[in-house]
Amino acid sequence: MIRSLSRAQRGISDGAAIVAMQGRRSVIEAAPSTAAYLMLSGTLFTVGLIGVIIRRNMITVLMAIELMLNAVKIKLVAFSARLGSLEGQIFAIFIITVAAGEAAVGLAIIMQL
Repeated sequence: MIRSLSRAQRGISDGAAIVAMQGRRSVIEAAPSTAAYLMLSGTLFTVGLIGVIIRRNMITVLMAIELMLNAVKIKLVAFSARLGSLEGQIFAIFIITVAAGEAAVGLAIIMQL
């Protein structure tokens, strides 16, 4: 008989694994940790920042800003999932609306060329 153990007793850190019981056997699916999401987000933000600093073309700068906004969205959702709240996901939706406005500005710039 399988008894329920706490995460500390199983030796599983928070966010490292999700255990689903199927009959008499357990299936462990690996899930990325918060640190992995933060590293991805930091890398995306750095690439976007370099794009904003180096590039002179306005369209390319807007695309770099879009990368930076996506990096912020990843961080907000990762912390929201880690803390078990919805505030980060709500802010991510607001960032999506800002990005849509930015895409409209980019399209207007292209139409003027």
